[in-house]
Amino acid sequence: RANTWLGMGKYQKAREDFNKALDIAPENPEALNGKAWFLATCSRDDYRDGGAAVELATRACDVSGMRNWSYVDTLAAALAETGDFDKAIEHQEQAIELAPADKKEICKDRLASYQKKQPIRTDKGQ
Repeated sequence: RANTWLGMGKYQKAREDFNKALDIAPENPEALNGKAWFLATCSRDDYRDGGAAVELATRACDVSGMRNWSYVDTLAAALAETGDFDKAIEHQEQAIELAPADKKEICKDRLASYQKKQPIRTDKGQ
C-alpha cells in the first residue's frame, strides 16, 4: 500500500505505511527494502534520508544473504544518495549480475547514473 501512496504523490501516507510495515515485521526484507528505496529515491528532498536508507537496505541485504538483486539495487541507490558513488557502482554491478534478464536493463541504466555521480529520483516503488 505504501508504494501505491508513493505513486499517487501522497508521501506522508507512504512514509506512515512503510513505518507500520516495519513496526509489524522489523526484520522483513521486503519492508526494509521498501522503506530504504523510498528514503533513497523520493523526488521530495524533505523525505529523503540517505543514511537511514543505507542502514535499512544493508539489513535487507544481510537478511537475504546478499542474494536478492532488488535489495542490492536499493543499497546502491542508498549509497548514491549519500554521495558514495564508488560503493554504489560496486553494488549496482552486483545487482546486475543477480538480476533476472528482464531487470538487467534498468539496473544498467542506474549504473550509468551512478557513474555520472547522479542519484536516482522517482515517485514509484522499486
